[in-house]
Amino acid sequence: MVEEENPSTPAHTRFNRQLKVRQPTKILVNSTS
Repeated sequence: MVEEENPSTPAHTRFNRQLKVRQPTKILVNSTS
């Protein structure tokens, strides 16, 4: 992953990237339910 290749990446940036990956899933779940 990019985070592993760049250890100097700030934790909040990695966290934001995780949110970007998870948010679409939450939106799909909310739309389904």
